[in-house]
Amino acid sequence: MPGIMHPTVNLNGTSKDELRAQASAAVTAVRNAIEALQAAGPNGRDYQLGPGTYAIARDQHAARWNALNNVLSELSEIEEKLWDL
Repeated sequence: MPGIMHPTVNLNGTSKDELRAQASAAVTAVRNAIEALQAAGPNGRDYQLGPGTYAIARDQHAARWNALNNVLSELSEIEEKLWDL
């Protein structure tokens, strides 16, 4: 699988400034989502009635957190490349 594909600025495409703005907005949105997800983390007191349910919820929450961080990493790389143009 190839690495992260970066847009190429050209006369027929989206302007460099607009690509930068889009990438920046996406990075900010994912950062905000990560903050919201952190605030919504599972609390053991909310999973007392089912044995093992807290561990499952914690693992699922960690997987969501990791997925968002992977998206943030990719978008940040794209944003960084756009500023190198």
